[in-house]
This record gives sequence, structure tokens and C-alpha cells, in this order.
Amino acid sequence: MARTAKTTSKTKTAPPPIPEDIDTPLGMDDFLSMEPVDLVGDMISIMRRGNGDPGRTPELFQRLEALHQLMTGTADPALLTPIQKLTKDIKDASRTLGKVEARFLVDAYYAMQENRIRTKHQVRSLAEPKKVDDNDKGLAAHVPEPHDVLEWLFTQEETLEKQIRGALDIYSLSDVSGVWARSVKGIGPVIAAGLLANIDITRAPTVGHIWRFAGLDPTSVWGKGQKRPWNASLKRLCFLIGESFVKVSNRPDDIYGKLYKSRKEWEQAKNEKLDYADQAKFSLETKKFGTDTDAFKWYTQGKLPPARIHLRAQRRAVKLFLAHFHEVLYWTYYETLPPNPYVLDHVPGHVHRLEIPNVDLLLPQLYEAKLRAQHERSRKV
Repeated sequence: MARTAKTTSKTKTAPPPIPEDIDTPLGMDDFLSMEPVDLVGDMISIMRRGNGDPGRTPELFQRLEALHQLMTGTADPALLTPIQKLTKDIKDASRTLGKVEARFLVDAYYAMQENRIRTKHQVRSLAEPKKVDDNDKGLAAHVPEPHDVLEWLFTQEETLEKQIRGALDIYSLSDVSGVWARSVKGIGPVIAAGLLANIDITRAPTVGHIWRFAGLDPTSVWGKGQKRPWNASLKRLCFLIGESFVKVSNRPDDIYGKLYKSRKEWEQAKNEKLDYADQAKFSLETKKFGTDTDAFKWYTQGKLPPARIHLRAQRRAVKLFLAHFHEVLYWTYYETLPPNPYVLDHVPGHVHRLEIPNVDLLLPQLYEAKLRAQHERSRKV
């Protein structure tokens, strides 16, 4: 059953005092002399004091890099302090994170996830037996290499990753739009928090603005020497959303994953009929492909490669999800329905519209407003 946002009337606990020299420029040597738990506390203090100031983001990443170096460079794990669990104060603070702070935590979460996966592979590799002497033809004893420090590092990274996920879990549940997003199969606390942190509904009167900001507008081109026309973090997030929809597409309670599958079948049928021959030709003319690559073989047949068909179907499902998310955000902020998508009002024959899932349970007022709007449209037809 979908979880609902909770509010609390309790008095906020005062945050711990900020060190007096917090604004004094520090170097990596200063950070490496700190305990890991102190570095984490320092990062949280900066986020609280920064109050959404993007100018403090480099300070946070400096401390994050120092934390990683400190853990990987320590020979004796027993000398290091284990990462502490989220305290009640930190949980309360997670509900009132600013967008800049939440964006940093989302980016930090995925960076730590990559480090943790890399460390896990290293631990597995070192745990495999190695021959003492390559000249013994396999007769000598096999012994694993020491990997206690890496095992400790993996545990610590996994713990810290869970703590950040816990903070983002609370943050995403503090907004009804985040609660709705998490009611969708395939959307978890980190993705929901990332959407809330990266999308400003006051700057997105239509979902097209979000699509463009997320790099999902095919007409948007990043020219050489130009500023990137989309947000890299949001574009990565949308890719992860698409991959998540693919993974849950066989579950009975999934919605957007099934849209991906049906769209993929539709795209494959058009591809077989050579409807994308012009696009295939354009790709051959504008990009370089080795003659021995699968992509070259598909393009020379006037077809798009399977991987490209997969991404096209994936983007379709993500864009529809974002359209629904935009409608929820718009209603939550303005308490009115957003303008109809362009195709519904201006493209003849385009009347199909997939309604927002779970909206009747989580946002009954929005659901009723949509029913009234639908009734008005049917009267005009």
C-alpha cells in the first residue's frame, strides 16, 4: 500500500554548533587529519549553514574525497571510528533539506554506490586463491591475498550509502509529490528525492520544459563551445528511471514498464518496415562506425540498431512518467490543473490519454478536478 507524507508539530531541535573556523580555507592534509565520523558531521554542518548556497558545494565534495582517501589509505581498520547511525536530529533535518543539499546527497549517493561496487569487485578478486609460484605448474599451495582493509572499506561505504539513502527516504516522503512518485513501481526514495531536488515547478509551466531540461528533447543539440542545454544529473536520473521500468516490466502491478514493452514492439515493427531509413542514413553520414560493428551493419540495412530501439522505447515511458509527475507537482504548488499537452488540443485525432496512476488514493482533490475537466471536454465534443 502506498505510503503517505507525514507532518509533525514537534519543535525542531537546534543543530549542533558550527566550528568557528568553518570558513577558514582548509587543505587536504587538514581533512585527512580528521576522523571519518567528524568529516561526515562537518559535511552535514556545512549543508545546514549553507542554506542552499551552491557556492558551498565544492567544500562538500572536498570533504567527500577526503573521506574516501582516508578510508582507503588506512592500514589498520581498528583505528577508525565506525560510521554512526542517523540520529533523531539528522532525521528531522532531512525533512527540511534544501534543493541544493538534496541534489548533493543524491549525487554523493550514486558516487558512493560506484565506489562500493568497485570495492566489492576488488575484495572478490583478492579473495580468489593465487598461485605462489607460476613455475610449479599448479602444484604449489594457493593462498588469497590480504584484503581485510578492503572488506572494512566495503562495509563502511555500504553503511554510509544506507545512511544517505535513509536521509533521502525521509526527504522524499516530506512532499506529497515524492510520495506519489514512490507509489509508482520502479521509483525508490533516491530517485524520488532526485526528481524533487532537480525540478523547479515554477520554471516548468509545461512538461516540455522538464523534458528539455532532462535532455529528452530530440531537437535540443549541444554544439561545440556552447553551454550544455540540459541538466546532467537529471538526465542520468531519467536514464536510471528507464532502466528501472525495464526491470519491473514483468510485475503485475507495474504500469510504465509495460508501456516500455508495448512501445518497443511498436518501434520494432516500424524499424522492420524501414520507416527509420532516413535516420539510419543520417547516422551513417554524421558519425563514424567501424565496418565490423553491429551498428554499422544495422544502419547499412536502413534500420536502427536494437540498442537504439530499446532507448527510444525507454525514453517514451520516462517522458510519460514525467508528464504525470509534472501534473502532480503543478497541482501541489498551484492547486489547479496544468495546461493540456499540446497534442491533445492541437493535433487532430489525438485523444488518447493515460490517466495518472494512484492519484485517486494520494491526491483525491486532483482526481476530482481531473474528472470535472474530463466531463467538460466531453460536453464540448
